[in-house]
This record gives sequence, structure tokens and C-alpha cells, in this order.
Amino acid sequence: METLEKNKRIAEFMGWILNQETSRYNPYRQLGLTLWSPFTGNDRAHHSSQLAFHFSWEWVMLVVEKIEKIKGVHVIITTSTLCEIFHFGKLVVKSGGDSKIESVYNAVVAFIEWYTPHQAEGTNP
Repeated sequence: METLEKNKRIAEFMGWILNQETSRYNPYRQLGLTLWSPFTGNDRAHHSSQLAFHFSWEWVMLVVEKIEKIKGVHVIITTSTLCEIFHFGKLVVKSGGDSKIESVYNAVVAFIEWYTPHQAEGTNP
């Protein structure tokens, strides 16, 4: 899966909505704000090609924080090139990369792939 597709999946997991006509994601759907960026404070949404989860700590840590709010989930960055995610003490994701941010990014993508089917079915993984 390419970076753009991974970033789109993350945006969907975060609850951002995609405007099909403009290919822009609205980060604050739940607040009812239509074109607000939490990162720049200006009135614009992010085009799918502008999603920065793969290189911005500010962006990827928002995802880590959301993941850690799920009951029983803990994210542990064990080294500069390894990130692990546990669900009720069971290792569900172990992911590496060439850098710390890449390993965290890869781990959140893998966690979303693992978690999303369970969430859609309404089952507890």
C-alpha cells in the first residue's frame, strides 16, 4: 500500500471526512466545522496529497493518542526503530522502520488494519 493510501486510511480512522468533489479531508467533522485545519489554524481542509502523517510528529501523535484511548490499548516506542502496540497485554503490532517516526507510522497503519474490521463488525478484538 502506498503512502497516500495509508494516509487516507489514517484520516478515515481519525474521523475526518472526505469531500469527494474536492478530495479534501475535513479534520473536525465532529465539531461541525467545514474547513478548519488544527495544524495551521487557517480556514482550509487538507487535500489527500497534503496529509502528513508519515513525516510529521504533530500529525502521527494525534493518531497515537486516539489509539491509546481505546480500552486496553498501549503504544510503546521501544527503540529508535521499533514500535509495539498491545491490546490487553497481547502484542498485536510490532513494526519497524529506518527512523523512529517511520516505525511509529508503520505501527499505527498496521494497528488500524488490525482494528478496523473488528470495529466495523462491532466485535471486541
